[in-house]
Amino acid sequence: MSFSLPQAAMALSNQLVCRLEYCKINDLATKGSSDARGQVDLKHQSEFDLGILVEEVTTVLCAGRKSQCSTNIPIVASGPSEEACNSDEVSVIVRIQQLDAWMVQSTAGAWRRILMNIIGNAMKWTKKGFVEVVLTEAKLENRQGSSFAHVSVRDTGCGISRPFLKDMLFSPFAQEDPLSPGIGLGLSIARKLVTSLGGNIRVKSEIGAGTQVDIFMPVTAAQSVEIADRRSSITKDFAPPTSINASILGLQLHPEVDEVPTGILGVDAKRKLSIRHALMDVFATRLGWQLSPRKPSDRMHGDVAIVEEADFSHMLSEGLLQIDPKHVRDYFIVLGDRKMLPADVLPANIIRVSPP
Repeated sequence: MSFSLPQAAMALSNQLVCRLEYCKINDLATKGSSDARGQVDLKHQSEFDLGILVEEVTTVLCAGRKSQCSTNIPIVASGPSEEACNSDEVSVIVRIQQLDAWMVQSTAGAWRRILMNIIGNAMKWTKKGFVEVVLTEAKLENRQGSSFAHVSVRDTGCGISRPFLKDMLFSPFAQEDPLSPGIGLGLSIARKLVTSLGGNIRVKSEIGAGTQVDIFMPVTAAQSVEIADRRSSITKDFAPPTSINASILGLQLHPEVDEVPTGILGVDAKRKLSIRHALMDVFATRLGWQLSPRKPSDRMHGDVAIVEEADFSHMLSEGLLQIDPKHVRDYFIVLGDRKMLPADVLPANIIRVSPP
């Protein structure tokens, strides 16, 4: 095994920072309301767009995963394994309910740390399928009248065993696999921050099936004049275009001819279903488009075709698409993956959306 001194030193530095951060958060949470200064430091509030924050954190973690996977230098006790670098097989999906309604007054720093830990864990342990991050509004039965932000992070990773899930999940410095990178503080820090802000966190998991983490946090809508003006301008200026017919290519959920039907969705089918839900949220619900699923081998029907980059490249190589830059009529929205198409070979009627 090769050894990279700078990277190993960086890993040790990150571990030290995590330990110091844990001690600080634990100290503040332990003192509680008796220490006003500690509470102000932990709960210092500001106005920010929670939807944008969720997108930013997911994008940064996704980019970091790709950067690590593009480096072939083995790293002692810090880098991902070769198996974990099959990021082409993992789709990262972000779904945000009511895109223009998430200007809130809360603690942005705490939110960022919570999301970094939870989403980072999901990406770390998912080698195939998807990681889905969903932000919605929720009402809890035992908290009448309160408005809660619900962040759900779902993955198709290796899952957590029942004994560890029951007894050790939030214990500091505990890891189910002691040889895995990290020091076992992510979930412990996340729960302490969520609890300190009046929320709660729930974890469901099954070995071989994946994990779902649900975070419920009370939030207050931002009340500043600037925020109110921004909301009114967004609502006033937004006018959905005339209905567009669009084809969703290659995201069918039915099994192939040579597969034995089991009645249970496989990992790839779950991934496709999550992507379809995200597309429906944006294009059908918000923009009013008419979406119809089709096979990549079908002829294009409608004004726009939405297709994953792998299917799009396959269709081009097999001659299923005849794209003439001089005759732009049909448009393609290509859902990008890690292997980017060269920008200079894309005609004007192809719009590539980078992941997540």
